[in-house]
Amino acid sequence: MTVVSPGQKGEQSEEAFKKWYQGLDYKDLPVLLDPSGQLLASYGVRSYPTQAFIDKEGKLVKTQPGFMDKETILQTLKSID
Repeated sequence: MTVVSPGQKGEQSEEAFKKWYQGLDYKDLPVLLDPSGQLLASYGVRSYPTQAFIDKEGKLVKTQPGFMDKETILQTLKSID
């Protein structure tokens, strides 16, 4: 899942994001919109991309700013299992 905050921290507008996203081939990637930026603030997101890892109980266990490759993401997910 990914979360987008249109208009926050230099992000494009919601309309522009939706238009751009429609051109991508991510059919199974849920996208949540956070137009107020409240989720960003609660997770301490200050830059993009930032990964937020949440455990089975719904608790935030790790926030990692910057790019992470797929293998590193998978290793991190396994470590919080």
